[in-house]
Amino acid sequence: MENSQTPLFERVLFFVSLYNQLQTVKALVKVRLTIAVIITFTYAFSFSQTISAFKTGDKWGFKKGQAVIIEPQYDSVFGFDQTQQVCLVGSIDPKKQTVNSLTKQIKIVYTFKYINPENERLYFKAPNSLDSSSEATPTKFCGSLYHTYTNLMIACVSGKKILATKKGVQISDSYDNMNFTKVPGFYTFETNSLLGLIDRSGKPIIPAGYSKISFNTEDSLIYCCTAGSKFNGSDDIYNYKGEKIHTSTKHIQCAGKNYVIYRLYASENSFIVFDVKENKERNLKAEYIYYLKDDKVALLDDDWFFYDLKTEKRTPMDKTLIKYMKLDE
Repeated sequence: MENSQTPLFERVLFFVSLYNQLQTVKALVKVRLTIAVIITFTYAFSFSQTISAFKTGDKWGFKKGQAVIIEPQYDSVFGFDQTQQVCLVGSIDPKKQTVNSLTKQIKIVYTFKYINPENERLYFKAPNSLDSSSEATPTKFCGSLYHTYTNLMIACVSGKKILATKKGVQISDSYDNMNFTKVPGFYTFETNSLLGLIDRSGKPIIPAGYSKISFNTEDSLIYCCTAGSKFNGSDDIYNYKGEKIHTSTKHIQCAGKNYVIYRLYASENSFIVFDVKENKERNLKAEYIYYLKDDKVALLDDDWFFYDLKTEKRTPMDKTLIKYMKLDE
């Protein structure tokens, strides 16, 4: 039961977003010179307040503008986040170094922690708990998990991941893994190789039990797939409140407010369109289907079409659009 939100679908949304950004840039070019000067000075002021890392010898420290706020003392730094509240830093721990008996090579071990601009170590404390933890255990992508424009971050602490504030307040339980989603305020969590979803308050709104979770942001729906995680499991659709509004033993390819599309793997290029209001099903032949919005999908059946789920009308996609969005790859 693979999920419908594939890289190809993401690519379509990316180019739409890119187009909108280009239009914004064109509009900004037309702004009067006096406004442009104000913007320039605003950005210059912002830059002077930015905390940046600098290196002296083998050690890293930090400056705010030109003023040194943390003297060079760290062996590894990930930089302060966009809100200038927190930074992940590391120091070589000589007590944990080991020497290979054959090659005599020294294995360097770092200890990591989160600090604030005052160089104070952050201790993450769960609500209603006396215990706190400050040992950061970074993973490959841990730097991006706190580099956000909000006051919330995903912290890598004691081998787990937690949702926390950048002041060190733990909001969620500890999980094996956590990640951001395309919808601000929602975070996937993983426990025992099963995915669930929490909101910004740390409250689980979708229990762990799925292999993949994706979003239809146009209709505020969440698709949850159980392929590979449950024997004879069901695919489910939730709203943003965490209420389950649809379930099926068939694989849910995509869905909107009025239609759900199932993919039948037993038969090649076979889909079923389920009309939610009429409670009726009909077969649909296609190679791939991606939900767009307003009961319309992108459909591949030898060629690419826009397909209206309500009227069942197919409209050929412009060849230039197909090439531009790389749908032919």
